[in-house]
Amino acid sequence: MEIALIILLSTIFGVSQKLADAVNEHRTILFYGSNIFFGILFGVSGIFFANMNSDFTEFFIGLIFYWLLSGKLDYFNHQLSACMIIGGVFVNTNCHFSTIFNFLFVVCSFFLLKYIKYLTKKTNSFTIVFFNGRFQHFILAIIMGVWFENIYLSISILCTMISILLTIKVLKINNNYYEIV
Repeated sequence: MEIALIILLSTIFGVSQKLADAVNEHRTILFYGSNIFFGILFGVSGIFFANMNSDFTEFFIGLIFYWLLSGKLDYFNHQLSACMIIGGVFVNTNCHFSTIFNFLFVVCSFFLLKYIKYLTKKTNSFTIVFFNGRFQHFILAIIMGVWFENIYLSISILCTMISILLTIKVLKINNNYYEIV
């Protein structure tokens, strides 16, 4: 039952995250107020995730901190969802914060991947396909699962990334998603 819930929440989280992003940055047209609607759905699903257990809490706090530091919270609906998740963590926290290493590991892992992507962006066809296909996130999912010793966290990250990629694919098929150049 827990795995089904994780897959469902991951799918909702990934789809709503991508749609919240797409209406602002990729000229996706859905319906009036869709940016706020998907920002709220993104935040609510994130609250459920962040409160599953302390591993998820520490991962999500690290992820949001990375988003903040890297300028990814650039639209109101992104900021709203991040605030909802942080608020949900503080209201209903199950995180022990006995060690800050997990939080820092998440932040540093994302920045390391971003740096590697920057260094190897146009070096050869393998790295172009690797980063354009977002395979680095699948490797990150495995690393996070090993670091936290939590297979459910890996499954969650994998399902979230798959749902993001499928959402992009559907939007592109419907000519409702434009790449940022």
